[in-house]
Formats: sequence, C-alpha cells, structure tokens
Amino acid sequence: MNIKRRSFTLIELLVVVAIIAILVATLVPTLSQARGLARGMACCNNVRQIGIATGMYSQDHYDTWPARGDNSEIDYENCLCAWVPCGSAYAEEFDVARGALYPLLAAVEVYRCPDDPEPSNGQLSYSLNANLYGTSVSVPSWSPTITYPKPGRFTQQADRLVIVVDEGHPNDGNFKPIQPSTFFADVPKWRHRGATSFGFFDGHVRLGRYDDQFLTDHMDPAWFPDEDNYEIVE
Repeated sequence: MNIKRRSFTLIELLVVVAIIAILVATLVPTLSQARGLARGMACCNNVRQIGIATGMYSQDHYDTWPARGDNSEIDYENCLCAWVPCGSAYAEEFDVARGALYPLLAAVEVYRCPDDPEPSNGQLSYSLNANLYGTSVSVPSWSPTITYPKPGRFTQQADRLVIVVDEGHPNDGNFKPIQPSTFFADVPKWRHRGATSFGFFDGHVRLGRYDDQFLTDHMDPAWFPDEDNYEIVE
C-alpha cells in the first residue's frame, strides 16, 4: 500500500515561523530582565562582602576602619592602611590587592560591579562614604589629612547609615556627598534598571532607585554619622 506523505505548505511554514518569532520576541526581554536582576543581586553581594570585610577589619584593629583612598600620588610603602591604595584609581599601577581590605577579601572581581563596563583600571566600581571619616567620629593618624573611622562612635540607627555605594568608575574609592564646605558631590551609578547598590552600617544591602530621596539627597542623615549630622540637619 502506498502511503502519501503530506508535506507542509508554504503558508503553514510561514505560520510556524511567525509563532516562533512571537515567542522569541516575548521571551527575550524577560530573559534580559532576569539577567539584569541577577547582575544586580551579584552587585549587592559584592557590596555586602565589602561591608563585612570592613567590620572584620575593625574587630582586628581596635574599633577602627581602614583609611579612605584618595587621589594623591600612589605610594604603596606609605598607603596608611587605606581600604584601597591611595592614589588615582585610573593610574596604570593602581592595584586593589595592595589595599588594607584585600587580605580579608582576596578576590579582585568583588571590587567591581558585574554591570560596570569601565571599572577604574579594570578593578574598582565601589566607594566608601567619605563622611564616615569626619574628625568627630574618627581618630587621626600622624598625617592630618588621614583619619580612621571608629564605628563605635556611630550612634544613629544602624540601618540608616550608608557605608558602601556603587559609584561606578571612581577616581579613588572615596564617595563624597555634598558637605557644608563644598558644592561638589560624587554621584552613584544607576546602572541596574535605574537602581544601584547601597550597603548600610547594620550589614544589609539593597538596590536603591535614583528617585529615592532618602538616598539621592546627599544632605540626608543617611550620609552622615550623627556626631557630624547635628550641625547639618536640624
């Protein structure tokens, strides 16, 4: 018996192709959104690890955190225990592995956001809040320009104070919100669908949005330890 095999017509093939195209058009944005969310969570995890390492450092150094970075000339022999090396993070010789936190967090990829296409010198996306280094909440070194924060002096709610932020391509790992003496401020990098990672003193991390006034108003108490904040926000 001869059995005739029915082949697809051109119209049927076009219908199948159209259905596949519709499915792809529907799924691709969803998959892209899911990948973006995963990278945002990876960024939050990096910020959390930096915060934890900072806390571990303070336990080993008499309730003091490492000094902040600055964009002066790189000097590995006299870096004053900065969390990342002092000096411009754009310099070719900049190396996060020479920072004070690296022995506690020895993975270069943790210092850069997975969504950052241009981390400073291919290594750094994050910065510490510069206001944590105010003289009323820190102890000085032999250099008058370098201080070491004492977290025991931070007296406000621990879930309110920003410690680490994804600045994106920072010049020195030192995030400078607006202060009374200057109108200059660094700006977070809103790379995760209009949000970025913020790490807080109590250890929690969240993706904060660009329209969250709590985080975008640099005069907000979120950016100032209470001892400094009294003079700024009534």
